[in-house]
Amino acid sequence: MWSWHLWFAKPDALETVKCNNNQNKVYKFAKQPLGFAYREWEEATFNKQRVVLIKVEQTFGNKGDKQYAIFYITQKPGQSVKEFSSTLYQFGRKDAFTNINNIAEGGYYINDYIDMTTKECIEKPNCFILAGKGRTESYCNLWSMNNLGGTYDETVVKTIFDPCPVGFHVPTKGALECFTKHESDSGLMKASTWDNGWNFRKNGNPHVTMYLPAVGYLSPTNGYMDYRSTCYWSSNPNSAICFAMLFNSGTVSSLTTNIRHYGLSVLPVAE
Repeated sequence: MWSWHLWFAKPDALETVKCNNNQNKVYKFAKQPLGFAYREWEEATFNKQRVVLIKVEQTFGNKGDKQYAIFYITQKPGQSVKEFSSTLYQFGRKDAFTNINNIAEGGYYINDYIDMTTKECIEKPNCFILAGKGRTESYCNLWSMNNLGGTYDETVVKTIFDPCPVGFHVPTKGALECFTKHESDSGLMKASTWDNGWNFRKNGNPHVTMYLPAVGYLSPTNGYMDYRSTCYWSSNPNSAICFAMLFNSGTVSSLTTNIRHYGLSVLPVAE
């Protein structure tokens, strides 16, 4: 079965932001991860504390000496509510999983005995395959045709399994090194403020910003959502281990490793 993912987003979703990594190679990332959408967004009409001074004074004082009192009423800003989702992918698969499964049609099911092979993944596109029991293929070129395993920053040759739109592909692990939480003068995108995700700001050009939402991941052990951290896949595997970027509210790690069974986000990069 050949499935399709239809993503209806605002026109600027695939506008690109130029970033460069430690080797000063430039990439053009899409502004949003694949399948990103807001499910709820509530904001207060004001975002700073409001204070009103009230003065109460006597109409007639004692021998003209009117008494008065001053007090303050403080109104704190309302808390914003943001709920969003994005599509999530097991490594090398083109088929999208959601981080919500209570949808009328098209939900996924979880299986812990099916092999994670190319054949099974194509035949069962809505099956999230758990780790540990079935056989896992170790092809290194599912998302980059010429990848031989662990290559840092090869030129990506897009495959039929790449879930990104035309003109975009899954980034290399070298591309994901554009993002950091540490000070740098090299033009990297540095994490500046946390808001259910990181707002990244380009060192040397503070007007260039990018927001990466914390959408969580699908656990390889049970298929359930876990929001303790968020990961974005790279196109680079090394056998059964694959490279990704990981972050949470306290850290950003541009390169971490995961087994192929994780359900992670994809941030497209322009070809």
